[in-house]
Amino acid sequence: MTGRPIPPGGWPCFHCGEVFTTVETAREHFGFDLFAEPGCVAKLLPEESNTLAQLRAAQSDVERLRTANEQMDYEVCATERAAGIA
Repeated sequence: MTGRPIPPGGWPCFHCGEVFTTVETAREHFGFDLFAEPGCVAKLLPEESNTLAQLRAAQSDVERLRTANEQMDYEVCATERAAGIA
């Protein structure tokens, strides 16, 4: 959902019918990739109600770290090229 404009009316969930109008709420419900299980489909027991929020927070951390790692890789390669190492 990153880099795409919000569709008119938001992102509808075909499972529960809820419509999400911000990237944050859509990611929380749908997950961070096409293979994630939507929050309304996840089989959670009442005592696990916070589990989905924790999972989405961890996925957000992974995405942030992946982006930072890619940036560092780019900078290392650029430095090595400039130094004639690579």
